[in-house]
Amino acid sequence: MSLWFDAHVNTEMIGRISVRRLRYLDLTDKAAIADEVSDYEVRLDGKPAGQVSHRYGDGAWVLLHKALGVIVQNSSQ
Repeated sequence: MSLWFDAHVNTEMIGRISVRRLRYLDLTDKAAIADEVSDYEVRLDGKPAGQVSHRYGDGAWVLLHKALGVIVQNSSQ
């Protein structure tokens, strides 16, 4: 699973976020891969922000939550 989008506050774009799995995963049988844990690269505005590990079966919202956590953590340093 990969996520990518432009984040906006009202009309101001605050960043371009992408989250990409670092290794190939055969997605033909979603039930069989539900417990697969993969590493993902998180990028903000095209620059690496960090990495997260994610269980495929937890879904996109959990992955997004983890990715935003990395972005927030790095922006406060």
